[in-house]
Amino acid sequence: MTLRSRVLPAAVILFVSVTTLLAQEPVIAPANSYPANLSNVLVADLNRDNAPEIIGLESSSSAVGVLKNLGNGTYGNATYYPVNGHLNGIAIGDFNGDGRLDVAVAIGAFNAANGRVAVLRGNGDGTLQLPVYHNVAIPANSIAVGDFNNDNKPDIAIIGNNSDNSKNTVAILTNTGTSFTENSFPAATYYTANGFGPDGDFIDDLVAADFNGDGRIDLAYIDGCTQCDPSSEQLFVLSNTTSGWKPKRPAGGTGSESLEAADIDGDGISDFVIPFQGCHTPCVGVAVLYMNKNTAVGSSQNLDVFDEEDGPTPNQVVIGDFNNDGITDIAGYSPFGGTDRNFNQLPAGIMMWTGAGNRTFHKLKYYKQPNPPANFFSGYTAAGFLNKNGTRDLVVPKGMKTQVWMNSTNNPADPCPYPTIGGVHVCAPSAQVGSGMVQFLASARTNTQPLNRIELWIDGQKKLQVFADRLQVKLPLADGQHTAGFIEVGASGLSIKKKLTFTVGP
Repeated sequence: MTLRSRVLPAAVILFVSVTTLLAQEPVIAPANSYPANLSNVLVADLNRDNAPEIIGLESSSSAVGVLKNLGNGTYGNATYYPVNGHLNGIAIGDFNGDGRLDVAVAIGAFNAANGRVAVLRGNGDGTLQLPVYHNVAIPANSIAVGDFNNDNKPDIAIIGNNSDNSKNTVAILTNTGTSFTENSFPAATYYTANGFGPDGDFIDDLVAADFNGDGRIDLAYIDGCTQCDPSSEQLFVLSNTTSGWKPKRPAGGTGSESLEAADIDGDGISDFVIPFQGCHTPCVGVAVLYMNKNTAVGSSQNLDVFDEEDGPTPNQVVIGDFNNDGITDIAGYSPFGGTDRNFNQLPAGIMMWTGAGNRTFHKLKYYKQPNPPANFFSGYTAAGFLNKNGTRDLVVPKGMKTQVWMNSTNNPADPCPYPTIGGVHVCAPSAQVGSGMVQFLASARTNTQPLNRIELWIDGQKKLQVFADRLQVKLPLADGQHTAGFIEVGASGLSIKKKLTFTVGP
């Protein structure tokens, strides 16, 4: 099946469930902690057994750490793979097309003249090969993976700046199948160009997603300023066009701790979820920016954090359906706690906002971490289907350890349960449907979590894609026999397809 440009007919109806009842609260609880001081943590299935590994950076020893899943959501001892240099970010992709996930690492020291990307090939059994290094034009602050030229091979993007922050650069490593070719260009920035001082800008927090719904993967990052308050930071989107990368500065994104992207409202366009610190009414919180086809913020909202001055705030968030009701939720780990609505002090814990549909969320649910560590630790959060019960679990730090929180939510109202062994679960249509609008409903579990997107093809033509792991849509179809293809595409570029034939009409 040949992939084509995204087509979204005017008659397509995307819809998100709306509920007036109290949300089903996710049932999550700490399970086990493992002696691995990891950051930039990801969840990915390195040995293709539907029981994903935990992968992260062990920066003190400059290594990639892998916790191998024993098959049931418990993990063995970490294995470490040394990588030379100062490690700043990690991403996953099947870069050589052998069906095995590989690991890419951004490398860059503050005073270095240039940087590198290390690629550790996966052996398919949960182990990694020695790193192969690729030079890039700038010390790499941040890394993202995406298929930027729509050739079904995942590419790598990095951003960074030189030691005095006067030169900020984007580098694209285009995947040839056997190696990479680099194309670097100056990053769009705000402060130096506007006369804020010679040491001006520094860019970080790179993410890859489709921010305007044109079927091409774009990039976004945060532009900070050494002389500015965090509340002044600027969000930049690089639109991936047929004539090159076009920068745009949409409103929002100031004071950001990190950037995350997902299709929150199911309209086929990726949105931003941004934890922020920086006093600009409110001072702390999490912002959701809903993007439109003009690569602009159509609307935004601030999520409840109990206290807008001293409430808990995550350094990073993860996005997905945690209570299995078919609506996207947002979660994050607050490493330092904060103040609740009654001004009581909270320890470190997990913050959860369950979706209510129509771009709304229920009030914050806070899960206190038992016996939180007293020493400093990073605030990373990762999520994935760690065992095979069809619910999304969480990975958070606990001092010098990595802690798993298991999700045991049982929601009878789940419109289309996640597959328990990976792949695509199609819940609609059935083999015979009535004339008129046909409902398509599916959920997916990918080899690299979170899932990048689900594509829907009808009779050999791509009709739409959503950047989420659930798809719910109605389409008008003529009477007769049709073929539907559901393709889930992971962040690695690997995909799983499911096809069904159905008849419309009497």
